[in-house]
Amino acid sequence: MTHTPARVARLLRAATLPWAIGGGWAVDLWCGPWARRDHADTDVVVWADDAAAVAEFLLPGWEIHLVEGGEFTPWAGSLGTAHQAWVRWAGNEKWAFEVLFEQRDRGAWVYRRDHRVRRPASGLIRSVRDLPVIELPVVLLYKAKDPGPTDHGDLTAALPFLDRRDRTWLAGAISTAHGSDHPWISRIG
Repeated sequence: MTHTPARVARLLRAATLPWAIGGGWAVDLWCGPWARRDHADTDVVVWADDAAAVAEFLLPGWEIHLVEGGEFTPWAGSLGTAHQAWVRWAGNEKWAFEVLFEQRDRGAWVYRRDHRVRRPASGLIRSVRDLPVIELPVVLLYKAKDPGPTDHGDLTAALPFLDRRDRTWLAGAISTAHGSDHPWISRIG
């Protein structure tokens, strides 16, 4: 069983680097109630340039496996080109949580799928329900790549919580990265 955001937070509170909850749990934290739907995992977001510090914090008690092209490779001291890792307690078969590594450039968060899409890095993480959480428009941008039923449900739940500025940014980011004919653009308004 994967860890819940609260359990991950208890583990990472001692870390001296920025981290946040992302993915579906981020949508639920922004929108409430606590668990609006079932979740297969908990995504933890950190800066890619903090990858070595994350590994140092978690090792030796945890196993970290980088994921690229569906292949899991044990952490060997470098992130390389990976942007995702799975973490589990050493010797355990079940994954505890997923780590997603985000890029930043000159004070801006950079969308890894299209580097033209940026947002100030200083505002990427917000405190929501006493947990660090990724900004809602950024979470939804990731969900827009190839949205399935869960992603559509997350967008529906999130729309009332987006102000005009965030809706404008999200529609523009989706258009830039995923095409101006993306079905979410008309829903975002």
